[in-house]
Amino acid sequence: MTLAEITTHLEDEHGLRVSQSTVWRFFHRRGITFKKNGTRQRAAAP
Repeated sequence: MTLAEITTHLEDEHGLRVSQSTVWRFFHRRGITFKKNGTRQRAAAP
């Protein structure tokens, strides 16, 4: 899920309008990281 998708979900489901940078700071300050999906990378490789 991308930051844009998270902000859209928050607005659509909860009526909360926030910027992508606000969501990023929320995760960053709590030490929540995003890892690339190894399976997706291998499937995309030639």
